[in-house]
Parts: sequence; structure tokens; C-alpha cells
Amino acid sequence: MLPGPAAMRAPLFKRLAPRRRVGRRVGEREAIGILRGAALPAPLGMYDDAHPIGCEGGFILVKQDAVARSTDMLPGMRPDQLARKAVLAAASDISAKGGMPRWYMAAVMLPPEEATEENFAAIRDGFARASAEYGLELVAGDTGSAKELVIDVTAIGTARRFVGRAGGRDGDLVFAAGWGFGYTWLGYRVLLGGERPSLDERLVEAALRHLYEPRIPMRFGWRAAELVDATMDSSDGLATTLYELADLNGMDLELRELPLDRELEAALRAASLDSAEAALYGGEEYGIVGLVSGEAADRLRELAREEGVPLWILGEAHRAEGRPRVTLEGVGEVERRGWTHF
Repeated sequence: MLPGPAAMRAPLFKRLAPRRRVGRRVGEREAIGILRGAALPAPLGMYDDAHPIGCEGGFILVKQDAVARSTDMLPGMRPDQLARKAVLAAASDISAKGGMPRWYMAAVMLPPEEATEENFAAIRDGFARASAEYGLELVAGDTGSAKELVIDVTAIGTARRFVGRAGGRDGDLVFAAGWGFGYTWLGYRVLLGGERPSLDERLVEAALRHLYEPRIPMRFGWRAAELVDATMDSSDGLATTLYELADLNGMDLELRELPLDRELEAALRAASLDSAEAALYGGEEYGIVGLVSGEAADRLRELAREEGVPLWILGEAHRAEGRPRVTLEGVGEVERRGWTHF
């Protein structure tokens, strides 16, 4: 009996398997820079939140995002919540670029011993909730085995105008829009720090809800595309998002306030918690941060009211004479740090 394909390949794989070598470790930003080298020439979207493909009447936007149980499934989080969050994480990037997320594909991988009807039904329910809440359609996918649960989502949307990270002008205003600022920091403090600050329980529950069940300003992002000059999705923390904007636009960002709702800000201060730390270093806010001209700012405020999205004008952007800086009135230069995988 002739050996099957797998048996024929096995010796070859063993012979060609490279030796394990310990190389220089790199951070997430450098790793992305290395991988971008596969795109020749590097397209615009490789340096942005989502990739634009020109088409008649505008753009098709594509974004891929993945979550894994070991890094993204918070204590107390259900599989359906993780699946929903995976979809919204990808959709959020398209929204931040002025697009309307419409379709998505999902790959689900988990250990064979966890491939149960119950687990797949929970993941299905998470996809279904994301689809129903935001008008998205699951159009394709894949399944596979892995050492842990991984959900990989590719979102696809359309845009009349693609809003890049660069494009800001001297004198623009800095804005932030979304619900999670400050709340996610508090939620992480409770879930990962093991603390239960002396705050109104409603605020603590709201903080956990922002992590388990995030919201994205989808229609706001799509409609704001005609008004704004530059935008980014804020999911790695506000401070690192602001510095990315500053670097790519060659601007100093001079902030006068931070995106915290008044009730949360007052409660944090009453509990002797640093409200600036909460606003700047949360992560997974899934909000939109960007630059808008003074002339368009009033229309942006009106749009936010129409869509029911919290909006803050944080300060101004001015052409940097040296290294771009982010400063906060009364504090000085903001420390550059945020979430990174490695």
C-alpha cells in the first residue's frame, strides 16, 4: 500500500524544519513595520486603522482584528460577549475612517476538546447580537483548531470619503467622541487590579459594562467624514492615540480638558482617584479621536447631539517646531504610554 500524502510529507517537513533561534525581540510597532514590508508599494491603508480600496462613488474599507481568550477574555466575561466584542473592534476602525461597516467574515478557532455545541452556540449568539445592533451581515468564515479560543474578524464597509490619520491643519481643534473614556480604566482597575473603589455602584457597573458590552459611534463616524480633517480609533488608550495623531500630522496637541463625563469625573476625584489617568490610560474605549477645523466644529457638535454621542473639544493643534508633543493644561507634557501586545 502506498503511503498517503501526510506520510510522504512528514520526513520532508522534519528535514526542512528550521532550527529554533533566539532573535532580538521587538515591540508591537516595530513588528507591524516589519510586516508592512510585504506590501510593495505600501498602500495608504497599511498605515491607518483600515485599508481603503477605491471604487465608483467612494471607497470600500477593510479591517481585520482578532481576540484570544488568554489576552482578551476578561474575568467574568462570557464567550458571546467576546464574540460580539471581536466584531465591534473591527467595525470600530472602519467607523473611525468615515466608513459604514456593513459585512464581516469570522474565523473561529478553539481546542478540539472545547468544540462543543454549547460553545459554538454562544459564539453564534455574540455574532448575532453585533449584527442586529449595528446592521451588520456575517457573509463568510472559517473554523479551525488551536491551543486556545481565537476569534478573527474581517470587517468590510463603504465610505464616500476616507478620513486618514494625517490631514490635520494648523489651528485645528482636537476632539474625542464616544462613551468609554474613563470608564474602561475604572473597569480594568476593578477586574485586573482587584480593587473596588468607594464609588457609586452604578458607576462601577457602568465601567464593567463598557468592557463587556462596548458601544461604537458608528453612524457618527460615517456622517462626520465630511467635516473632519484627521481621525483615529481610540482602543489602545487616549494618550497613545493622541501621540499617533501628533506624530503623523507634525503637530503639538495642546489640551485644555479631557473626555470624562461630569458625574464620573466628580466621583473619581471624591474617591481620590486620578481623573487624568483614567481618561488618558484606559484602553478599548472604541471612540473616535481626531482633528476638526474651528469652522466645522459647531456642525460636528450638532451631529453628535443628533446621534446621541458624547463629544468633547479637548484643545488645539499647532504646527510643531521640533518633536511633536501632547500637553495638558495644568499638568504639562502627557506621558506617552498605552496598551501594546509585546
